Amino acid sequence: MIAVFLKRSPLNILLLLLFAVVVKIPLFTAPRLPVPDQQDGELYRSLLDGLRQTGVGTPLFFSFLSFSFLFVQALLLNFFFSKHKLLNQATDLPGMSYLLLTSLFPQWSYWSTPLFMNMAVLYLLFLLFKLYGQSEARSVLFNTGFLIGATSFFYPPFLVLILWVLPAVAIMRHFKLQEWMLAIVGLLSPFYFYGIWLFWNDRWPLQPFLVFTNWVLPSLREMAFWKAGAFFLLLLPLLAGLYQVQDNTRKMLIQVRRGWTVLFFLLLVTALMALFQEEASTGWMLGLIPLVFYHACFYLLTSFRVIPLLFFWLTFFYLLVGQFSGTGWKI
Repeated sequence: MIAVFLKRSPLNILLLLLFAVVVKIPLFTAPRLPVPDQQDGELYRSLLDGLRQTGVGTPLFFSFLSFSFLFVQALLLNFFFSKHKLLNQATDLPGMSYLLLTSLFPQWSYWSTPLFMNMAVLYLLFLLFKLYGQSEARSVLFNTGFLIGATSFFYPPFLVLILWVLPAVAIMRHFKLQEWMLAIVGLLSPFYFYGIWLFWNDRWPLQPFLVFTNWVLPSLREMAFWKAGAFFLLLLPLLAGLYQVQDNTRKMLIQVRRGWTVLFFLLLVTALMALFQEEASTGWMLGLIPLVFYHACFYLLTSFRVIPLLFFWLTFFYLLVGQFSGTGWKI
């Protein structure tokens, strides 16, 4: 399977779709209605309520919606990886890795706010990677801040990403205080209009963002055995991918090295965001965007080819057992 997606090909879109159907079968055999978490924003709850009241929001509808989002995100990951030449070889392995890893936990396949927010994370990456070598970037920086501020009304922990965006701007281009201030103005603009709406409706302004006072550390003692095994399959290829990227740094162009630094910071910040999620594994889904790039490097660059093949098939059969035995997905 790794050999199929090793190089980019138009046929791989169809093969990736077939692979997605295989690993996402439980979405259609056991569809579920999304249940809002405490951390979900007011706009997201209103959107779910509107879909249910109109009769559109059936379990099968959300399954198709989740599948569509996951498949489109996989295609965008492949496009992003090849467009910005993160490695010397264009490959479809990031998308394959994304579909594979999101099947390890049901929270990463069924419709949820982090799944929706992953589309915003991808858009932020496209915006930030455009900054390198660009003489005029004010509109991009404002749009970046505005996107974070606006999407935080769907998912308040998304505000934490400003801790990633500001250093990322400094990495991709020379530091200018005016540019940072422009990004912050963009971030605050949605809150300005939100404040006006609150004033006219006599609402408590901080209620949707009280999630930042309720963060907790994940309890390792309560982690189920199957979940610990899934994290093992996530962690080892990540560490190997980090090593492969570091080992190939001297062969990369300057903008590519800076891009990998931006992705590493995103991995750290998204891990922090999981602390504000009631179910930590759900919050960690945002970290899959940078993580799959390191997994792709592990599959692509490891010289001893048996090891990537072993990890792929181990992960594939592990998730199938979890899905159909009832251990992890409870089907």
